[in-house]
Amino acid sequence: MFVLCKHALYLCVQGGRKMIRFLKVLVIVFLSVVVLNQYNNESKVFVPVAVPEFKETLQDNPITKKLNAVGVQSSEKLVSAISFASEQNRVSPDLIIALTKTESTFNPKVCSKLGYCGLMQIPHKVFYSDANILIGTRILREKIEEADGDMTKALLLYKGYPLDSQRGHQQVRKVFSLYYKLKAIT
Repeated sequence: MFVLCKHALYLCVQGGRKMIRFLKVLVIVFLSVVVLNQYNNESKVFVPVAVPEFKETLQDNPITKKLNAVGVQSSEKLVSAISFASEQNRVSPDLIIALTKTESTFNPKVCSKLGYCGLMQIPHKVFYSDANILIGTRILREKIEEADGDMTKALLLYKGYPLDSQRGHQQVRKVFSLYYKLKAIT
């Protein structure tokens, strides 16, 4: 902890941008630690404090229907994580599902050559699916705000493509195509 404080003081002296970047990383690390500490060592079940219990059965849940429509076997844990991340970050669960399907095809163990890992291919090695979804959705929310609500630009930024990238625009079209199909499912 002393090293972090010493580094923070150094960055304050050096300039604001480095400090802001450092604080963002520190917040993400802190959130990851908090999320990881919520796991019960025996059951390995993540239950965020603010997630309400399901009132309907798992089969009746709209997120379950949408996961099944994209070929993903849903679980209460996955549905709960998507629902919680959606509520916390004001991002449509349809967009979370569409982005996750195109990023990792819902394989929690996949890692890219650049080191992005998990369901939402985040730059942090968080191997718990629910934490990965929560952090990935938070990053997506930040990109949406950075892009002033322009979803195409936000998805390009999230996926790490330059704004004029042809391949990036193809990937974004895949996300939107799946997103609109999911929105049509009730």
